[in-house]
Order: sequence, then C-alpha cells, then structure tokens
Amino acid sequence: MLDKYARICSKIVENTDEAVIAIDKDYNIILFNSYAEKLFEYSAREALGSQFNKLVPDRFHLQYNLVLSELPNSKSAIKLKNITSRDFYCAKKTGEEFLTDNSIIKIGSNSNPIYAIIIRDIEDSNSDNSNELKRGLLDPLTGAFSEKEFVIISEREVMRAKRYDRPLSLLLLQIDNSASIQDIHGGRAFDHILRAVMKSCEHTLRNVDVVGRWQAYGFGALLPETNLSNSKRTAERIKEDIDKVYIEFDSKKINFTASIGVAEYKINKGIGIDEQLENLSRLLSEEMQKNNDVIAF
Repeated sequence: MLDKYARICSKIVENTDEAVIAIDKDYNIILFNSYAEKLFEYSAREALGSQFNKLVPDRFHLQYNLVLSELPNSKSAIKLKNITSRDFYCAKKTGEEFLTDNSIIKIGSNSNPIYAIIIRDIEDSNSDNSNELKRGLLDPLTGAFSEKEFVIISEREVMRAKRYDRPLSLLLLQIDNSASIQDIHGGRAFDHILRAVMKSCEHTLRNVDVVGRWQAYGFGALLPETNLSNSKRTAERIKEDIDKVYIEFDSKKINFTASIGVAEYKINKGIGIDEQLENLSRLLSEEMQKNNDVIAF
C-alpha cells in the first residue's frame, strides 16, 4: 500500500505546474521535478547534488541562508510569504532573475530533516502585486536594496550575530555637498553620481555584504563577520575608489567626494538596528560639517 501511495505522490510531483525541490540538512538538492527543470533551465542531472544557493542570485544568498538556518527550529511548515514577500528572487541558469512565491515544508526528524520547497513564478502568473513587490525590494535608480528592505535584512543579520556571538559592522555613506551639487548641476546629474557610488561599493564589498539606500543622499552597508578595524579599512578602500571617480554630464566633468561613518554593532547594548543606524547617521552628519573622511564611531 505504501508503494502505491509513493507512486501516486511521485506522479503528482512530476506533473504539477509548480517547481518542487527537496533539499537535505546540508541544503543539497536531492529532488528537482520536471517543472523545476523548465523554470530554472537546469536539467535534473545538473541540479541534483548542488547547493540550493545555485538557484538564488548572489546578493540574496545571505537572506535565504538566514531563513533556511531557522528552519530546524520550526515545528510546522513555513510559508515564506508570511515572513516577507520581498525576498523571493530566484535565478535561471542564464542568470536571469525572476520573482517567486515559495513555501517550505519540513519532512522527517530533527536530526535528519528534508525540506520540500515549492516555488511558483509570480511574474509568469501575471500577479497584480508582482511589480509592487519588485519596487519595494530594490531602489530602481541604483539597484541597491530599498531603505525599508535594508533595515529588514539588517534585523535578520543582527539575530544571527546575536545567536552565534559574531561581529557585525555598519557603514553609512553620504555624498558630500549633495545639496550644492544638485543646485549647480541638477537632480539628473546627482542620479548619475548615486549610480557611480553604488558601483564603487559593489567593486569593494563582498557578496555577503548588503548595500541599501539610506535617506536621500547616500547608502548603508552591512558587513557580517567584520569588526570595527576591518570595516574601517573597507570603508577607506570605498572612499579611495570614489575619490578617483567622476561623471560626465551635459559635457561637464563633475567630481565628488563622500564621507563614511563606520560602527561595529553592539550586540549586548540592547539597541535596535534601526536606532543604531539613526544614531550613526546623526553622528556622520555632524562630523561632515568639519571634514569629509572615514569616521569610526
């Protein structure tokens, strides 16, 4: 009888119009159904044995790993959209990214669990809210995370740092004389500057680091597993890169500089990440009145 039910379940999994993927306790893919092959453009042979992160854009590995790391403590199925409806980007074999709705179901014992991941392509389903989700996740101008999403991701990483007692650092970057630049050259020129600064951040930071917009004139960055001295060196490299950059707009060469505030998150101080970001932003603004530099707090 059990064999009969197993065959029925196997047929359902193979013929469903949703991607069904199973991963083991080490997050290796052990099942990859036909629709998953169609959706991700990997054959089952290519996918089986690979890490689940293979199906996730590099910049989202941190968020997915944080969610997966919490699953062994869960007593029931987790519907990812109940955690956040903004994290669901997957990647095809070609690198093309697409928005998905995911459910994860825990099967088996705590010592040897298997996780079934059911993935639906929201964009393909013409969902009314897919464009809204994409707009809420990323800053359309620079491709960095939106300020709201940056705070959400930061809160998750703080939880991980607290659990494992690991260092975590924050960077806040503000473009110097931003109001004057916009008065002289206009808002469109400043948009080009923001894009150039984002490229400098991407050039210097690691894949596990998270960059998001912070307020109107700058960016925030979250550096896991990084203490104050190392984060200060990282900030100095970003600033050196920015100091070499200029933009050309309306046949004019525009130079710009930036100030960067650096702080190590104080795990045991009882201060929320949003409060520490606000404090760092205030301190950076005060220091920018004196000089533009990398300032450690």
